[in-house]
Amino acid sequence: MLLGLLVLRMTTSFATTSDVLAETKYGVLATSIASSVIEEAKGKSFDEETIDTGIDNVLNMTSAAGLGKETGEIYPAFDDFDDFNNFTLVDSSMPSAVFTISCRVYFVEPASPDTRVNYQTWNKRLDVSVASSSMTDTIRMSTVFSYWYFR
Repeated sequence: MLLGLLVLRMTTSFATTSDVLAETKYGVLATSIASSVIEEAKGKSFDEETIDTGIDNVLNMTSAAGLGKETGEIYPAFDDFDDFNNFTLVDSSMPSAVFTISCRVYFVEPASPDTRVNYQTWNKRLDVSVASSSMTDTIRMSTVFSYWYFR
């Protein structure tokens, strides 16, 4: 009887440990995916209007309502940061899990980078969410990208 209880207890411990390890593995993978999307977006031009030239007036940028990919642009051929607005991708390249990546881009003010504004500023925020049915939580990461132009 005692041996049976011990075996049952050990089996339960191993199963719990296995679940925790899998959850941790998926969390690390999701964090890596979110970081990669952020780095990719930050490698692009700040705005469609700054790809070939600098600007010195925020009103010359894409409007807040116009953030997102331009007609004909398809990932991974995005050319500016805000092309990632409303971008969603299902990544099934991992053998053990399928991840859904969702992005939002919006203008923010430096004094309150967590608050969306509906007008152009020199700062855009990217929120990336990575979810999977293999995970209990969604990984969320954000970055603020600011425009700097030196003559």
